[in-house]
Amino acid sequence: MSLHEQTTTTSGVEILGIVKLPEEKVVEIVGEVHGADNKFCEQLIAKDLLGPYEVFCEHATSLCRLNPEEHDLFKSVTGSEYIFYNLMKEGKKTPVCFDNRIDSNLPSMIEENAMIRFFETETFEKDLFSTLRVIVVRLNEIVQRLGEMQPMFKAFYKDQFQDFMQCISIQFSILLKSMSRGEKFMKGKSFFLPEIPNYTIICRVSSALCMNIRKLCSAYVDINLFVLMSKSKAKKIVVFTGASHAHRLLTIVLKKKAEIVVPLKPELEEAVSFVPEGSLERELQFLQLF
Repeated sequence: MSLHEQTTTTSGVEILGIVKLPEEKVVEIVGEVHGADNKFCEQLIAKDLLGPYEVFCEHATSLCRLNPEEHDLFKSVTGSEYIFYNLMKEGKKTPVCFDNRIDSNLPSMIEENAMIRFFETETFEKDLFSTLRVIVVRLNEIVQRLGEMQPMFKAFYKDQFQDFMQCISIQFSILLKSMSRGEKFMKGKSFFLPEIPNYTIICRVSSALCMNIRKLCSAYVDINLFVLMSKSKAKKIVVFTGASHAHRLLTIVLKKKAEIVVPLKPELEEAVSFVPEGSLERELQFLQLF
């Protein structure tokens, strides 16, 4: 009997699927919206239903521990983090952490959000240029790192990876070429579109760039999860993760072996969509202007 059949609610579950792998290995994948109320996960802990399972949690591999002084940080967590905290706190079972972005020199969620917020400010202010230089250096590291990962992506998201990297390359080139023209160019207008400040367009393109990087980095975590599940000797596995990870795994990576028992809610379809942000045709036109 699967976990959702042993509870009285799936509240907090945005998508749930069951995957049957070779050697009678069964994986239940639970997708959530991070930070949202999750009665399903609360029941799993309250009823002590996770005993027979090897538990995988979307938690940073570099932070897969619970220090004594950290208990207060977990007081209000939900979903996968609630599972992680309670299992670690009780010492009954150590969950497998699979979010390896930090270990792979990819941005954490905090870093991703900081860069996106920076580009959401579409006005050029004093001293912004120096901050932008620092961000560009970091973006260059990330783009190069993603390029090095092509062999890994080939086996799981080959076509999608190529589409994303094409968009990322064009968007990053627009940012770099704009930077090379200096502050005067940034403060000017009408280069890209009539009467539109240049920095407004640069920010919109760069915001899409950061969103595309976020999506690829997220997909990289899927690959690590798949590898860890494949290596596991457990017959029963449950994965607690974000809805985007769960949706990609159940509809792309493991589609032929998966049965979706709690379908994705329609209002989340756009949020989990694994397609590049931005307008390729328009951005190519912008790039050709230089």
